[in-house]
Amino acid sequence: MSDEIAPYLRLPLTFEGGRLASCSMDASVAANIRLILHNQVQGQAKPPGVSANPDYGADLPHHEFRHGRIQDVVQEVRRALRDLEPRIVHPAKVDFVKKRPGRFLPFAVLRVSSTVIATGEPITLEFEIEK
Repeated sequence: MSDEIAPYLRLPLTFEGGRLASCSMDASVAANIRLILHNQVQGQAKPPGVSANPDYGADLPHHEFRHGRIQDVVQEVRRALRDLEPRIVHPAKVDFVKKRPGRFLPFAVLRVSSTVIATGEPITLEFEIEK
């Protein structure tokens, strides 16, 4: 799909020529997955007074990586993607990459890979895990 007729809003929202910028489906899917992985206003750690859907996101910014099992994190990411991004092939591949030294938080990056259903394009995004 060409960007001239792309009906998807580009995130973050920007103006081009007095109109909201648009993007292709692949770029829209990538932006949504990035938001799902990076959502900081979700779950019980949501700041008071912030209006947000508590189910939107994978709850990674607030996940207890030290005490959780890797399999639990993978399942949470897959659940969030299945529920919030229907435009990709499920189950998405979720891997931990870039090991770091130390006993706690042994991985530094979470990689999500799948395929956009409508275009057949592969998509891979990485989420950097904070210490």
